[in-house]
Amino acid sequence: MTAGRRAGAVLAVLTGLAVSGGELLVGPAPAVAVEPTAATSTAATSGSGRPFAGIRLLDTSEGRAQPPVSKRSGTTTRPVTLQGTDRLGRPAVDGQSFYTIVELETGAQVAWGRLGEGAAVDLPTGRYGVRAIVVTPGSVTAPASRTLVLIPEVVLGTPSQAATMVVALDARLAVPVAVTLDEPRAVQVSAMVSILQRTGSGRLVRHEMGGERFDPGRFFVTPSVARADLSTYVQTAWIRPDRPDVYNAVHSTAGRVPAVLRYRVPVAAMAAVRTVYAAQGVDACGGTYLGAILQGRPSSVSYGTRFALPAERIEYYLPNPDVSWYTEFGQTDRDCTFEQTGYQTGPARTYHQAGTTRAAWNTAPITPATHNQAGEPSAIRNGDTVSVRLPLYADSQRGHVDFGGPYDGVTGDVALSADGVRLCGSDTLEAFDCTVPPSPGTYRLTAIANRTVPWSVLSPKTETMWTFHSATTGAPAPLPLTRVRYDLRLDELNRATAGAPANISFHTSPPVTRASIAISVDGGKRWQPVPTYWAGDRWRATYRQPAAGAVSLRYEASDTAGNMVSQIIGDAYLTV
Repeated sequence: MTAGRRAGAVLAVLTGLAVSGGELLVGPAPAVAVEPTAATSTAATSGSGRPFAGIRLLDTSEGRAQPPVSKRSGTTTRPVTLQGTDRLGRPAVDGQSFYTIVELETGAQVAWGRLGEGAAVDLPTGRYGVRAIVVTPGSVTAPASRTLVLIPEVVLGTPSQAATMVVALDARLAVPVAVTLDEPRAVQVSAMVSILQRTGSGRLVRHEMGGERFDPGRFFVTPSVARADLSTYVQTAWIRPDRPDVYNAVHSTAGRVPAVLRYRVPVAAMAAVRTVYAAQGVDACGGTYLGAILQGRPSSVSYGTRFALPAERIEYYLPNPDVSWYTEFGQTDRDCTFEQTGYQTGPARTYHQAGTTRAAWNTAPITPATHNQAGEPSAIRNGDTVSVRLPLYADSQRGHVDFGGPYDGVTGDVALSADGVRLCGSDTLEAFDCTVPPSPGTYRLTAIANRTVPWSVLSPKTETMWTFHSATTGAPAPLPLTRVRYDLRLDELNRATAGAPANISFHTSPPVTRASIAISVDGGKRWQPVPTYWAGDRWRATYRQPAAGAVSLRYEASDTAGNMVSQIIGDAYLTV
């Protein structure tokens, strides 16, 4: 399956922004994006099917345009006329400016249409949020501009107030949006204003407008009075043409749309994360999307870049306690075709102050994980139903995981068994559910994965087997699978120096009382046990690195409850 087919056809329409072929298109886009249902979206891909390049918008089909509401049987309605005025005081141009109406109790989009003569709709009595993107055509003296006009609340009264209500959407009341970075070599590549409005049901509605950059005199937003249901976010991203560094900033204001939307970002005030993106034994191509989390949900927009692996760059973030940031990392062959792709992600991070920290991705060994990026278990039992979705290719960094399939270039099997009898599983390595007996029993979950991909010579075969005890539950509960993370000192191609002392540690959760490790230099035909000991908060082993080649690892551990894990990682890392 190619990355483009996996990502799916994304058509996100964000009040004045449409995404098609991975690029932002300014033009007729009348729909509203509402709160997504998943923590991570699918990626918009370019015409060549390559992700990780340029602006990406969430797939927000939940907010796809609907026809205007008309009189409903048994429901009292009132006529509403919408009048748009551009920044020069002229009527909004029909066909270029659009309105959207959202019901404030449920967050449902109930009407949309063109702003111009005849912009009218019948609505049931109730409370509504109304917004528009008003386009002001350019002239000899001024560039064309777009204005996000928001009226946070319009109340339609009772039948005694049945006269037509006129809603004026006036762009002249707006203020300009501008963000500057004090790095003259940086170029602004992504810009978005997001006004999040929380509805009576608790659902978030997004009122948004943006593009590649906030050009002077081209973007305006109407300020609001103080309202507890509103939060405003101004997001920007920059890149340096001469190096792979990325600058990310979100300015947030709670309780209103502020009257001033001009910001300056000092680089010295940003958190600088020196990030290494390793390669899995061979030169490859990598890519990232860096995106903000706003009120627990991903921002509608993130910016993607591609680069040769291995790589090191600085990722800058404006400290903001109200915003966290996620990374989606993908890799493909060195030609950056992204016809086959491996993905990873990790927990979101919040930056509270300036300073330099370090991070790493793609570090070996590459192994299955028992939790997703949010720390939630990958295998649970609810009553007598077991649900399994195992990420099979997580790097050694805490919290990093893949998305749990489907996988490119991978075959194998994930199976749940008891007393040597297979109960259920997936030979496509994807998620599955299984009904098991309610009585206490001993189970075995086995994951076998074989991988042949152009971007990696590591972990071509992994075999992990968890043995555990389980009985029916009254609520969803994680299966007691032992989680293992390895810590090795390897270079940017995941290689160690042949003949040098080796120090490897294993962090297991929950803690285990017995652990052993063995290495192999012939693909697992013969194993050499190495001394293992407990030190500090984890098990450790020391040995001398074998001669140049590939080193496989075999790890076994058990806890006091009798739960066990046995893991074989073929060609876990290289020596040179």
